[in-house]
Amino acid sequence: QALYPQQEIELIQYIDRISKQGLPPSRDMVRRLASQLAQKELGYHWVDRFVQRYPDLLKPKLVTTIDRKRHRADSELKYKLYFELLRDK
Repeated sequence: QALYPQQEIELIQYIDRISKQGLPPSRDMVRRLASQLAQKELGYHWVDRFVQRYPDLLKPKLVTTIDRKRHRADSELKYKLYFELLRDK
């Protein structure tokens, strides 16, 4: 393990705090925070192993990637057209 048990508990508490504020972290954010605590760069799959160690505490809190339909619907051009239509009305 890259972090000591106490560091992992502190990381879980931090994730819980910011999730309660409505800002659940992404897996990349968790990896960067853990890398800072460990004072070394952690691998891409470190977060997966971390979540496996604490599934009940972490799975509901981490942000999942945006699904395909929502990603395709999110378009700057579509927003501009929408607001131009509103303005014209």
